[in-house]
Amino acid sequence: MKYPRRCAFVLFWIAVLTIFTYYSEIKELFVVDVDACLPDSTSPDFLIWNKKSYEHSFKWRHFITYGRCIERRISCLSTHQTWNRLPYIVEECEKTSELATDEFSPLRNSDETKYHLKAKSIINQCLVLSVGVGLDIKAEQELQQVQPECRFVGSDPTPLGNRELYEKIGTFYPYAIGDQNGKVESLVINGFDKGYSAKTVVAQELVTFLNHLNASLVDNMFLDAEYAEYGLLPYFLKGGELDKANKVICQINIEIHYPSPQQEEDFAWFLRQLLAEKRYALFHVSKVFFNGHLRVVLLNYGSDKCADRYFAMASGALVM
Repeated sequence: MKYPRRCAFVLFWIAVLTIFTYYSEIKELFVVDVDACLPDSTSPDFLIWNKKSYEHSFKWRHFITYGRCIERRISCLSTHQTWNRLPYIVEECEKTSELATDEFSPLRNSDETKYHLKAKSIINQCLVLSVGVGLDIKAEQELQQVQPECRFVGSDPTPLGNRELYEKIGTFYPYAIGDQNGKVESLVINGFDKGYSAKTVVAQELVTFLNHLNASLVDNMFLDAEYAEYGLLPYFLKGGELDKANKVICQINIEIHYPSPQQEEDFAWFLRQLLAEKRYALFHVSKVFFNGHLRVVLLNYGSDKCADRYFAMASGALVM
C-alpha cells in the first residue's frame, strides 16, 4: 500500500507545481479585468466617438453600440488573449445587444453550423459563394430551402468528390481562391476520405474570380480556405481590394484556422480595424474544440445594397 500512496503524493505535488508554474499564463488567457478595458463614459475619446457615431450614423446606432461593446472589451487584451477570449466576449455582447441575433437561420453541416440572415424584402437574384467545398454541402442545401432564389457557386482545388457533389445545387470550379493568381501550396482535402495533404494547386485571386462570374454583389460567402483566409482578411476592410473593384459581400461565414504567432498578430490587427471602421459586425464566434480554429460570421450593415436586402428600419435605425 505504501507505493500507491507515494505515487499519489508525488503526482499531487507535480500537479501543484505545474499549476503554480503556469498560473500566470493561464490567468493571462482566461482572467480578464473587463472593467479595466472600459473607458470612462466622460472621457474625451468616448465623447468624440459618441458624437460621430450617433449624429452622423444615426441609422446604424444599434450596430455601432454592439460593435463598441466588443471593441471596448478587446481594447486592453494581448493578441493571444484576443484569440482565446473572442467567442466569450461576442456571446456576452450578443446577450446585451438590442439586435435580434436569433433572426439568423442556422445552417448545419456535418461538423459545424453556418448562419444566414434571411432577406427582409423580395429579391430576384441572390449569389452564394462557397470557397472550399470540403465534401459537404448540407449548409448550402439548407440555405436553398431558406432562400430558394439564390444561385450557388462553389470552388475547391480538389474536384474529386467535390464537383459531383456541388453540381447537385450549382456551378463548381476546380480552384483554390486566395489573394493571388497562379500555382500555390495549399492544404487540400482528399476526395475520398476527408484527409488533408499539402499540394501545389491552381489558385484564382478573389476579385479575378468575381469578375469571371460577373458578380458585383455576393449575398453570402462561405469561406473555408485552409489558411488562405489570412491573405483575404484585408479585402474586407475599407479601401481594400473589394472596395477598389466595387464588389460588395453582405454576409460571410469564415473559418479562421489556428494561427502562427504572426497570423495571430494579423488577425488581432484586422479585428480592431474592422470594428473601428464600423461597417461589418461579427456574430456567432465559436472555437473548434479539437483544433482551435475560430468560426466567425460577418454581417455588412454599412452597405446600402446589403441594408436594403437584409435589414428593416425601426425608429430610424437598422434592425435585424
